[in-house]
Amino acid sequence: MCKGAILGITALAIGSLLVASSNASAATTKNAQDERASRIGAVAVTVGKNLAMAANDPQSLRFDTFELMKDDSICVVFRGRNPQGGMQAMTVVMLPDGKGGYEANPQNGKLWNAHCKGKSGDDYSELARMGAKSASR
Repeated sequence: MCKGAILGITALAIGSLLVASSNASAATTKNAQDERASRIGAVAVTVGKNLAMAANDPQSLRFDTFELMKDDSICVVFRGRNPQGGMQAMTVVMLPDGKGGYEANPQNGKLWNAHCKGKSGDDYSELARMGAKSASR
């Protein structure tokens, strides 16, 4: 999987997340919170599907983490088969301000350490898996 594809996928997800989180701080009603969760879930499915389409071996794609953090960052750890046939883990950190990026050194990069390490958020991993599975059929 090339870095450009991952960054493109990240940009798509960030755009979706910005729409989803535009009223995040004002989301005080149950309906607003449910709508936000639904939009974030759609981002997870889209990212899973797009990563599977960009993967060398879509069947090998595994999501370890896809979490929405309290600061609206999304932390993703996934692994897939590289062109040499080995499994490679990667992280993507998507920030609500439109910044973020890919880090090949999972769970030890600057973005990961600042926004994800030692923190927990709402888990959307299963939705990302569903998106990946739908793309690999």
